[in-house]
Amino acid sequence: MAKLKNKLGKRIKELRKQKGYTQEKFAEKIGMATSSLGYLETGKFYPAPENVEKIAKALGVQVHDLFNFKDINNKEELLKEINEGIDFIKDNNEKLLTLYLFIKQLI
Repeated sequence: MAKLKNKLGKRIKELRKQKGYTQEKFAEKIGMATSSLGYLETGKFYPAPENVEKIAKALGVQVHDLFNFKDINNKEELLKEINEGIDFIKDNNEKLLTLYLFIKQLI
């Protein structure tokens, strides 16, 4: 599951840099502490579901674009990653709720 956090963090960092934002300026724009953005970009934690939309909007992308990882090339690999993530959190109701909220944002 850590792989997904790392991929999401790297993707947000990549998009932030493409837009020319420093961590400090971007954190300010989305109302997040710079240290929290740093933790997010290094894969130490996920953004709260309510922040996913803020991040996407500030970057000028759709929510699903945040999850457009270039190294996932096929459907089987993508489904494997998703299933591994679900297996990892299936006994944690809070994390399942967070996953549900992410999915609701995407569809």
